[in-house]
Amino acid sequence: MPPKTNLEYFNVSMDNPEFLIDGHYAHLENILSNTQIINNVNAIREEIKRLTSEGVKYQKIDYLKLFNLLRAEGAQLTELSAFAVACGMSHSSLVSLPQGSALEALQNIIDLYKKNRAILYSNIDNKYEIIQAMYDVRASSRRGKIGQDKILKILLERGVPQTNIWSSFENDKNAVAVTQNAGAFSIKNLRKYLRISFDFRHQEKIIDILLKISGHYFLIEAKHIDESGGAQDKQISETIDLIKLTEKGNGIHYLSFLDGRYSIGLFGKNSITPSPRNKMDRQRNEILATLKRNKQNYYLNTFGFIKLLEDCAG
Repeated sequence: MPPKTNLEYFNVSMDNPEFLIDGHYAHLENILSNTQIINNVNAIREEIKRLTSEGVKYQKIDYLKLFNLLRAEGAQLTELSAFAVACGMSHSSLVSLPQGSALEALQNIIDLYKKNRAILYSNIDNKYEIIQAMYDVRASSRRGKIGQDKILKILLERGVPQTNIWSSFENDKNAVAVTQNAGAFSIKNLRKYLRISFDFRHQEKIIDILLKISGHYFLIEAKHIDESGGAQDKQISETIDLIKLTEKGNGIHYLSFLDGRYSIGLFGKNSITPSPRNKMDRQRNEILATLKRNKQNYYLNTFGFIKLLEDCAG
């Protein structure tokens, strides 16, 4: 076992809450350096100007060029795509429509745009700051498996090599691999190689990461949760159920990693009189009770995880 108990590492997480703004999740790319996107935006703006010019009436087929332009890289960052959302049509929905329906929708959107936005945006041709602003506001849609990515970055910074080959994983003292639905690090193979049962009741779910540090194997589920709600409650339930699993080998550990704003409350200090009506109190108490039963498992935030790594590598 690592030098400290799982409850001590949980306390490290309680004493060191996540930052409200986490640099691991910042997307700070300057999209204006992408000349292809700038060219595509310019082409879309020119076509909109043509379609909204006074005294000309266009047929549905005349919107085909614009429809094709809207499928190019960066088209979702234009003023027209933002306006389409105001009309009840997201960019992704618009470009995925059958061509006939898309052209009809575009004709309606352009008619509304001409009446409500054409003059407002008439001097925007050579101004590209709005493209960067549109890119920034859509950052959450580019996040992917961000909890998993953060753990991999933390491990890379500490010299833990990542591999997708089982022999390399086994031969290295420290190593990390991303689990897969198939291949060397599928759950089927993890059961075989580690001789574990992994009797998880959420059948559609797999763990995110397999980590080996100095002879300890950590099967990790990583969650980044900011808000509270039904979907988030399900995710928290999954992280708690994971640490309820037990295996015969002393070197096998299930670890639930949670960060994000929700974790600040969940890892918060228990009040003097915790209320069973408080959802976070109930979740925290269930976590603590499970950790007391299953001393080989862990429930941690960023700081608790880093401390565990340091002690294991010690």
